[in-house]
Amino acid sequence: MSAGTVRGWLRAARAGSEWLHQRAVMAHARVNLACEDPALPVAGLTPLAYAVDALGAAAAAVRRFFGSALPLSGWQLIVVITGGRLLRPPRVRPG
Repeated sequence: MSAGTVRGWLRAARAGSEWLHQRAVMAHARVNLACEDPALPVAGLTPLAYAVDALGAAAAAVRRFFGSALPLSGWQLIVVITGGRLLRPPRVRPG
């Protein structure tokens, strides 16, 4: 894998960080009966780091809800939550 490919993934993920965060919030809300905030902003985090934190919180909430009945790792859950678009979120179109 080339460095250019990785840079492209990171550029796309940064550009789509708001979309990634929204997916995390939606997934978290679907399984979290207590309606806790999935991830509060932490000072100094980039929007992408904030989105990844929220995705981790959502994956943990899904894991708590389904328990051992769901044999997926945290990263596999994040793939499901993002529809496989973690490294290539949809482009945001102005308008």
